[in-house]
Amino acid sequence: IANSAEFIQDIESYYSKNGYYPNSLQAAWKDYYPDVVGIEKFHYAKYEDTYNLFFEQPRFFFDNWGTREFVVYNKQDKHIMLSHTSWILIFTPEQMQTNQGWYEFHDVPNTHWKYFWFD
Repeated sequence: IANSAEFIQDIESYYSKNGYYPNSLQAAWKDYYPDVVGIEKFHYAKYEDTYNLFFEQPRFFFDNWGTREFVVYNKQDKHIMLSHTSWILIFTPEQMQTNQGWYEFHDVPNTHWKYFWFD
């Protein structure tokens, strides 16, 4: 989470200059690294007038066997973490809020962060 501060700052600078968030941040080379063993990269997903920045947190073998944990930042606390790409294409924003596919979520002490558990 701490290593995302520069990335979030640059996203917010983009918003300040342009009045909107970028549609995508996909590119051949990643410029922002989590610098945490087991976490490959940050993911960015624009959602309505905000965005989610997230990464997958590795789970230990005996810690919630089969669970995948995603840690998500959303400045407006409109966290969306869907279990299926197709849901983005077929669900309304209201359906996405209520049918995300995770079985449990928790707040993180850091403001605007939550983590979601999927099986």
